[in-house]
Parts: sequence; C-alpha cells; structure tokens
Amino acid sequence: ETDADAEPDALPLGAPSTAGERGSITIDGVDNLASTLASCCKPVPGDWVQGFITRSRGVSVHRADCPSLEHLKSSEPERIVDIQWGNLERAYPVNLFVKAVDRTGLLRDVSAVLAAERCNVLAVSTRSDRSDGSATMRLEVEVEGLSRLSGVLNRLSQLPYVLEVRRERS
Repeated sequence: ETDADAEPDALPLGAPSTAGERGSITIDGVDNLASTLASCCKPVPGDWVQGFITRSRGVSVHRADCPSLEHLKSSEPERIVDIQWGNLERAYPVNLFVKAVDRTGLLRDVSAVLAAERCNVLAVSTRSDRSDGSATMRLEVEVEGLSRLSGVLNRLSQLPYVLEVRRERS
C-alpha cells in the first residue's frame, strides 16, 4: 500500500503491546514519538529504516528498501524523516518463505526450529507441488530483531532437503 494514511500492521512503538512489552524509536533526536510499523515491509530492529509523517498517526516506519516508501519519497519527499531504533523490548512480525523437497516431517522440523528460537508463529501456509516434488511454506513469525531473524533463517536453511529460505516482503 502506498496510501500515507493506510492502517498500520502493528501497535504504536511507544505504547505497550498486548503482552505489556515496550519499544521505541528516535526521530531527529526525539524519543518515543507516536509511530507505527508499516505493514508493507514489516521492519524489525536492525533493519535500516526511514519514517513517513502521516496525517493522523505520527510516523509510519518503513524499511529503507521498501517499494511503498520509494513511492512516498517521490511523491512527498518533505514528509520523509530519518529514524533510528531505540530501546526495544518486543517482538515484530516478519514473513518467511521456505522451499524444500516435499517430505514427511518437514512442517514438524520447521516448527521445531521456530520453537527452539523462541519465535511465535502467527500464520503458516504450506503447499506441495507433486509435479516437481517440492513444498513451499509461507510463515509469519515474530522476532525480536535482525540478529534473531538471521539466526532463524540460518537454522532453517540447515534443515535436510531445504532448498531456499528467505525473508519475504508482504
């Protein structure tokens, strides 16, 4: 979505989440401004991010490589602000893509990795392709930051017969 006032995917960073966790960002030297995570790119701590000043919800936080942010930069560059992750103590949703040789126990093995990494799974979709014997999985998980995400991706890629693992844009 490129609409500057589209609904966000997450709670404001400066407000407690349902689990009582808190997070913050710093925008031009000011802490804890009202901000929301963009649902188009789902940034996590450690991602290079920029903000877009919305008309009604404060600052919308996007990954710097987000196509929606690029559109906003070209149409309203004066509303783009530099931001940095502050003191963060919560989990953030991320979309993952896994492609593997279809086999018994694949979902179990992926679930075991996510459990070992203490990732909460929000959604899972799997599909087997009998024509080439592959399986694709799309998962939405919560991670606490880029380093945790990197560890999850690394462990998933080490599972037997996994062909591809990546973070997916929404």
